[in-house]
Order: sequence, then structure tokens, then C-alpha cells
Amino acid sequence: MGYYDDLETRDEGQRAEALAQALPLALSRAKLAPAMARLLRDVEPEVVTDRAALARLPVIRKAELSEAQRKQPPFGGYTTRPAAQFDHIFQSPARSMNPVGATATGGGLAASCMPRAWGRETSSRTASAIT
Repeated sequence: MGYYDDLETRDEGQRAEALAQALPLALSRAKLAPAMARLLRDVEPEVVTDRAALARLPVIRKAELSEAQRKQPPFGGYTTRPAAQFDHIFQSPARSMNPVGATATGGGLAASCMPRAWGRETSSRTASAIT
């Protein structure tokens, strides 16, 4: 059975290097959303460059997210775009709203639908149905 893409088979050094580059950018972008800016107010994105630093970031609990979304629908201040600018909005069974962006893989959703037991063909059909 194959892998979803070459990212899954990188060696540890390649993964660490990619993470060191991606994390600061992702955190800087996240801080543009009002709720994330509050949550990450004490975080300096440029120093979050490895898994240990990532593990020290604050966690958003599902109940907190749902409450924020109830008070400020639909996303509780956790996005930088209005709902109309997302391709899809998935409502989870826990009643939280999860936006899906405008990408061929549904914002990375296809890769997450690729557990080893499914195989490429099944996960591709699932991701196509979701995105």
C-alpha cells in the first residue's frame, strides 16, 4: 500500500526543517483572527520552531470553541474571513462549525482521511465527497 504523498515518507531531519519554517508563519497568520490573537497574545511566532515549542502553545477546548461560536456565530472570531468566503462549512456532531478553504484537498482534509486501512482509492473518494 502506498502513501498519500511524499511528505509522509520524509526523514526526521526534513520534517523538523519543514516544521521550523512553517510554524512561525502559521502562528503569525493565526494571530490575525481576533480570538486567536487573544489566545496567542503571549506567543512570539518566530520562537515556535519545533515540536517542543508547539506543545507549549495554549489549547482551545471544544467546549470553549462551541461557546465562542454560540456568542459570535458562525466561527467565534477564530477565522479572518466571513463564512461566505469558505468553500464549505462542516458542522461537527458537537455542533461546532469548521470552515474548509478553497484548495483541491479541502485544506489538507484529504490527507487526514488516509488511514492505512483505507488505502488511496477509498480516501480519494471520501475526500472528493467532503470537499
